[in-house]
Amino acid sequence: GRGSGGPSVSLPKAEARFKLGPARRNPVACIVLGMAGSGKTTLMQRINVHIHENQTPSYVINLDPAVGALPYGCNIDIRDTVNYKEVMKQYQLGPNGGIMTALNLFATKFDQVMDLVEKKADELQYCFIDTPGQIEVFTWSASGNIISEMTAYSFPTVVVYVIDTPRTTNPVTFMSNMLYACSIMYKLKLPFILVFNKTDVASADFAKEWMSDLDKFQEAVQQEQAYAGSLSASMALVLDEFYSQLRTVGVSAVTGDGIDELFGAIGDAADEYHRVYRWGCRLRRVGALFCWCVCVCRGVLGGWSEEQDRFLALYAPPVLPPCSSCIPSPETHCLVMQKANDGGKGEGEAGEGGGGCQEEV
Repeated sequence: GRGSGGPSVSLPKAEARFKLGPARRNPVACIVLGMAGSGKTTLMQRINVHIHENQTPSYVINLDPAVGALPYGCNIDIRDTVNYKEVMKQYQLGPNGGIMTALNLFATKFDQVMDLVEKKADELQYCFIDTPGQIEVFTWSASGNIISEMTAYSFPTVVVYVIDTPRTTNPVTFMSNMLYACSIMYKLKLPFILVFNKTDVASADFAKEWMSDLDKFQEAVQQEQAYAGSLSASMALVLDEFYSQLRTVGVSAVTGDGIDELFGAIGDAADEYHRVYRWGCRLRRVGALFCWCVCVCRGVLGGWSEEQDRFLALYAPPVLPPCSSCIPSPETHCLVMQKANDGGKGEGEAGEGGGGCQEEV
């Protein structure tokens, strides 16, 4: 470093690949999640019909590499980039492993997807992202985390969780769905909408009543004799606060009932994103940037490893700052480490990189 006698590294300056930018109102990104068989694909078809009937400019992205045929048109399809069956054959994987690996491969290029959406952002109102039917592949994988956070950094983002209403009439099954929804909400840390689908088969009034009136749910769960009944009754007390944070909509993907209410809930959730969640995304971004800087420092001082290379390949796109001056130079990292080792000597020798974007800091 300059004035320190330490290692000197010259790195080419590159423009930030990803920017948080100003508070953008459009498009609203909707990450659609749902258990297998919940009617998520049919709901996406109904949403596609709705936006075309109302001539609402929107982007539709399919992230399910294993779907045979989509009943709706999409702007970006993961199947055009990754061949799911070839991934299974090449890596000798099962169905779920193939889906996860295909999604991981696609996630490494998701910054290019964001670039495409950014170019059309001023013209779009919505961006719907359809996820794999194996819900755990998206919610509990690194690729799902990268995709959701990259989306939330650029656009107001909401999570649409689809529930099979006829199958939740049992209070124990209902509680299982609520627990899963709770875990997803607190993992993704984004505005959340519960969509009770298939209301043409069974009305969602019972579910809304159970969520708003604890006594009603306790009465229903008392009929369960197994230990799951008492467990569900206890969990209902815990989730009472969770229910107050949710928006619930009853929808029939077949008939189209409730679609207007769904779009109204999406608009309310987008407003909540700007009031509450956007700053949380900024803070997580700063924390990820700190990890990135530590990785760079270790690479400069101790040699670059394949593990660090993979780390940057996965996390550099969403965490790069809005301007190159926000990244201290490698020489600065070396000086910081030397100052720490020397007990704080050499103040004012940090060199370049001290400036940055005031808003982000």
